Amino acid sequence: MIEIFPILILNSLYIFGFANATQYGLDVDLKPDPEDRELFWFIRWGLRNAPKWVQKPIFGCVVCMASLHSWPYLFYNPELTILNVVTYIIYIFALSGFNAIVNDRLSS
Repeated sequence: MIEIFPILILNSLYIFGFANATQYGLDVDLKPDPEDRELFWFIRWGLRNAPKWVQKPIFGCVVCMASLHSWPYLFYNPELTILNVVTYIIYIFALSGFNAIVNDRLSS
């Protein structure tokens, strides 16, 4: 079970990196500024009018992103058994909690 912790930390870094990679700045015409945008800015720009419940798990909230962006765990443990499904659900909660702690530390 201890081998899950490196995956949890790397998955959290991936989530924070993905959230930052979708950032963009706006120019005076409220269009994406080509000088102030990250690699995947078009994802946030393309979904800007989508409901918040769609945006949050994709790029809008690092705690919420744990639900959708927890897929690296599946590469670690790809077998579909009851125990692995239960462990995956617990992993999602642990990743969400870890992201909440890190996000609180980074924002304070």
